[in-house]
Amino acid sequence: MTASTFISRDLTGNETVVELRRPGGELRFSVGRAGEQSGIWKVTARASVVVTTRGIAKDAKITLHREGDWWLAFHRKNRAQELTGKFGRAAVSWKPPAPNVAGWIHALSVWVPHDELSRPYDDDDTSGEITWLDAAVPGHQVGIHVVVVKPNHVQGRSDGAFMDGFTLNDGRLLLIYRTHQGLLPETRSRINQERAKSCVPDNPGGPETRCLVGEWGDYRPLYLWDLASPH
Repeated sequence: MTASTFISRDLTGNETVVELRRPGGELRFSVGRAGEQSGIWKVTARASVVVTTRGIAKDAKITLHREGDWWLAFHRKNRAQELTGKFGRAAVSWKPPAPNVAGWIHALSVWVPHDELSRPYDDDDTSGEITWLDAAVPGHQVGIHVVVVKPNHVQGRSDGAFMDGFTLNDGRLLLIYRTHQGLLPETRSRINQERAKSCVPDNPGGPETRCLVGEWGDYRPLYLWDLASPH
C-alpha cells in the first residue's frame, strides 16, 4: 500500500482499504446533532498533531508534538491560571505513550457519555463541515480515539470503527476510530465527582459551556470526558 491508503482491520479480521487525507488536513466532529451535542472537536494533521475544541472551558488545545512532551493548554492564559494556579497557557504535560508491537501509539480518547449533550456555547461554530456521530444509549458512552502510527507500520488492528485518517509530513499516519461501549457505574461516579470539583456551573438562561474531565500520566494515553456543565 502507498502512503495515501491504509488497510483497516477490525476485531473479526475483516479488512477494508481506506483513503487517507494529505498532510495539513483536518477533521471536525461532534456527538449528537446541531443544538443538542457535545463539544465540537477539530483534529489537524501536520508535523505535530493538534486537537482543539470549542465550548469546553471556552477553548482547549491538545498538542501531540512530533518530538518532546505532549501538552494540553488553553488559548487564554488567565483561563489556564484560573484552573491550574500556574502562569502560562499549558495546563498539563506528559511524556507520550510508547508504540505497541505494531508501531501504533494510542494518543487520545474523547468520551461522551449518554445524557451529556447540550446546545453549543458558540452557535457559529456549527456552520462548517462536521462529522456527526450518534449519541450513546443509556449506560454507554461514545469514544473517539486518536492513534499515531510509525512509518512503515501500517499493519494493526483497532477495537473500533474507522472514521478518518491522514498522512503526516514525516511519514507517520494519523488514524481516528470511534467506539460505542458500556460506561461502568464506578467510572460514571468518578467523573461526576470530578465535574463537581472542577467545573463552574453555567448561569441560568446564559450561554452553556462544556466541562472537561481528564486522566493523564507519563507514557499513557490522554483520556478526556466531554460533559455538560452543572447548572
